Amino acid sequence: MKTEAEFREVLSLRYILLLRGINVGGKNKVVMHEFIDLLAAAGFEAPASYMNSGNLFFSSDDHKESCISKIRALLEKHYDFPSRLPCSQKRNT
Repeated sequence: MKTEAEFREVLSLRYILLLRGINVGGKNKVVMHEFIDLLAAAGFEAPASYMNSGNLFFSSDDHKESCISKIRALLEKHYDFPSRLPCSQKRNT
C-alpha cells in the first residue's frame, strides 16, 4: 500500500512556466532565485529556472488554472508590470 506522500507524488504534475517579457533590455526585472523562493513559499514543489530567461519548472498537485492564479497573484504582489503566463503540464511518471 502506498503512503500518502507516494500517492501525492503520483498525482503531482510537472509544470513549465514561460514568463514572457521579463529581464529583456533591463526591463521587467525578475531575479530568478528570488522568484523561485516565492514559488516554494507558495507551496510549489521543486521550483527551478533555466538561467535568467523566465523559463521555470515546478511540480504541483493543483490544477493548471489554480497554479496560474497563484502565480499571477505572486507576480502582482511583488512586481510592478503586467504578466502573461503560458503554462504547460506533464504528468510525472
